[in-house]
Amino acid sequence: WSGNLVTAKNWEHFWLNEGWTTFLERKIVGRLNGEDARQLSCVIGYNNLGEDVARIGAESPLTSLVPDLTGIDPDDSYSRIPYEKGSLLLYHLEQVLDPVILKHITKMYVLEFQGRSIGTGDFYDFIKHYAQHYLDENAEKRVNSIAWDVWFKSPGMPPVSFSFSEQPQKAAIELAER
Repeated sequence: WSGNLVTAKNWEHFWLNEGWTTFLERKIVGRLNGEDARQLSCVIGYNNLGEDVARIGAESPLTSLVPDLTGIDPDDSYSRIPYEKGSLLLYHLEQVLDPVILKHITKMYVLEFQGRSIGTGDFYDFIKHYAQHYLDENAEKRVNSIAWDVWFKSPGMPPVSFSFSEQPQKAAIELAER
């Protein structure tokens, strides 16, 4: 639903549909079933991303969040990458700022772009504008510290490390071993 409310202007920006949807879906899972459930979903997604990057090739431009699809059939570029890498960018933004701030950014983003098709540049400009006008100087510096170009254009896994809670994984493993 969120991917249809604000849509991508073309397949190169598909992450704007599916990354947001995956991120918000996991936030809902966390609200309904607890943060452990969200963390487990993040771990599974991160592992799926790693599998797709390995299958496609870590240096392949098709593993970029915003791949150049000039001369490429978009069907040939389909993978979990825009879902998972996009969701991880938003998860990272949530960690860099604060969940409450990102919740407000999400509302403002939807209000700004609902019913429109946008590109990654529109998203980036919106985030930078929001940081400059609505956040304190320290939060703005944290937004500016994100390696946006690397996130958008570099192939392979995300440019930051993630440490998800291991508690839900341990519970699942213990249950499977019974």
